[in-house]
Amino acid sequence: MALSQAWAEIKVCDSFFIKVGRQEFVYDNEKLLSNSNFSQKGLAHDALLLKYHHKGLSADLGLAYNQSRDTLNSTDYSTTFGNYKTMGFLWLKFVKKNIGIQAFLIADGYQKKGTSNTMYMRATHGGTFSYFSKIIVAEARGAFQFGQDEYGNSISANYANIDITVKPIKFLNIVTGVDFQSGNNMTKTNDTKIRYFTPLYGSGHKFNGNMEYFSKPSGTKNCGLIDVYLDLVFMIKQKYQLRADIHYFRLANKFTLNNTDQYNYLGTEADISAKIPIIKDVDVQIGYSAMFAGTTLATIQGASKKNFGHWAFVMLTVKPTIFTHEVEKNK
Repeated sequence: MALSQAWAEIKVCDSFFIKVGRQEFVYDNEKLLSNSNFSQKGLAHDALLLKYHHKGLSADLGLAYNQSRDTLNSTDYSTTFGNYKTMGFLWLKFVKKNIGIQAFLIADGYQKKGTSNTMYMRATHGGTFSYFSKIIVAEARGAFQFGQDEYGNSISANYANIDITVKPIKFLNIVTGVDFQSGNNMTKTNDTKIRYFTPLYGSGHKFNGNMEYFSKPSGTKNCGLIDVYLDLVFMIKQKYQLRADIHYFRLANKFTLNNTDQYNYLGTEADISAKIPIIKDVDVQIGYSAMFAGTTLATIQGASKKNFGHWAFVMLTVKPTIFTHEVEKNK
């Protein structure tokens, strides 16, 4: 049996909490830390979390450390799953009236294959600036990634995002923005550094289209990605949701084939989806997506441009309350 979550939270005082066990980490727009709950198993961490929240300021410190087995004097984590051996993050957030500022540092380490005492460390740091009102929410965020990947290769990559949500009428949200992930330049054959940005432990489905062509850097042969998007989200009685999204994809850097530069345009994806509650604690979500691919995307995927890529899904979600218990307070 596998447990999705199993944790305990201790309230030290009104502002300070300690949370330990298998738990989800969900921060900011979920690009770097998410529960990834569209997948079957989701994403959780066996970790310690220290939380300080007071008057608009929050500071979260997370620490995780993995071993293959219980030992007295070793720290071996030989695994074929590609999991980190150690991970830690510090996430700061301050909100004042209609302004929000976030800053973070995430570090994760992978044990070198065939060794038990060598670790490759990667660091990702950045921040987010937000402005929000009743009509508009505007966010700008960026991150820089450096260190080494799990194979010891040097990293120098970055990520940027601008996202604007406008609510012109009560039941409609209009979202537009640009998502940028750096990538390798295949024309620079002497560059040994990794230039593509890795989204760490974020949501693969939430970004860059529902078809998940680009949920991993390998989706563009590690040449990076530019996603210009427009989303229309209709909310009816705060229960029923209908949305239509369109994404325009380009490579962030040069992709070559047989020493010939390929076009940067990848394709345009259209997504439509609906979320409908059936009864209490039960809802159904349906969706359909189509990718209108360019020549370069067909080449990367090893397919023909004439082939029409489309996808549909139906998902039933049940969230029952199985057990509750109220502790009677001392009178």
